[in-house]
This record gives sequence, structure tokens and C-alpha cells, in this order.
Amino acid sequence: MTPILLDTHAFIWASDNQLQQFSQTTQQLLERALQQKKLYLSAISLWEVAMLVAKKRIDVGMSAERWLTQAIEKSGIRILAIDIPIATISTELALHGDPADRLIVAGAIHHKMLLCSQDEKILQFATDPTHRLQILPLS
Repeated sequence: MTPILLDTHAFIWASDNQLQQFSQTTQQLLERALQQKKLYLSAISLWEVAMLVAKKRIDVGMSAERWLTQAIEKSGIRILAIDIPIATISTELALHGDPADRLIVAGAIHHKMLLCSQDEKILQFATDPTHRLQILPLS
């Protein structure tokens, strides 16, 4: 099975039991990836969640650190580090300027992962086969 990288919003929805956001097929693929230890979250997504909590754009009912720790431990999702290839690939993408999205996409491309995302700009970017980005849509 191809490893799956969750975009930040997909991780939040999955961790918050908002499974209705995902199609039945996507839910099954995510469960199988988790069982096979092939479900990942980019390290930059940890920062994104912490910023969303700090800016009060999401309410997780506790500190961002506690929520993230519990969500990762409970789920068994593995953290994908930002390494040199991911950092450099992210600078070469013909994608909008959001550094978090660039790093997430670069991680999926470099490690040949399916990216589970509903982000319109990322989905548009993935329509070009030369970008080598494989998408697992949420719906």
C-alpha cells in the first residue's frame, strides 16, 4: 500500500471524529494505512495546528500541545520530518506561496505518498502530471 500523508485539515477532521468529511473509500484507505503504519502527518502541520489554536481559529478545548500529543498518540499517525530534500523541493514548486502547503506537498512528492487533501489550490496543482503529486481526495 502507498503511504498516505494527511494535509492539516484532514488530520484535524480525523482527530476530531468528523469522519463525515471523508468518503467511505477514503475512510477505508486511511484505516488500512494506519494499520500498516503508513499514515503520516508533516511536522509543519503540528505548527499549523498550534497556530490555529493560538489565533483562536479552532477550539480544541485544551492547549495545542496537549491536544496534539493526545491526537498523535491516540491515532498512531507517524510524523514526517522536514529534511533537506523536502525543504529544497518546496522552493521549486509552482505552487502558491504558503510555506506549510509547499512543505506538505514536497513531502508527498519526495516520499511518493498519496496526499489526502481537499485544498483547492493543491488539487489544482496536482492536475498537472509533471508535478508528480498523487491526491487522495477526502470526498
